[in-house]
Amino acid sequence: MTLSDFIRQNHRNIIDEFAAFARTLMPANSPMSEQDLRDHCEDLLVAIAEDLDSEQTDQEQARKSMGRGLAGC
Repeated sequence: MTLSDFIRQNHRNIIDEFAAFARTLMPANSPMSEQDLRDHCEDLLVAIAEDLDSEQTDQEQARKSMGRGLAGC
């Protein structure tokens, strides 16, 4: 199983854990709702899984691993 497959198959559990953990780091008066938090996490997981499945050269992969990827990739 690839990491992207794992993310897709377990995204609800990942979101639950993420939301619970994120709430421990956020101020009590944070304007972000629980649904907003979950929606952001869902968007991140989709983007990560799509990126993991995208074709990329070794050089592109190395640049991205250092935070130097192109926006929208």
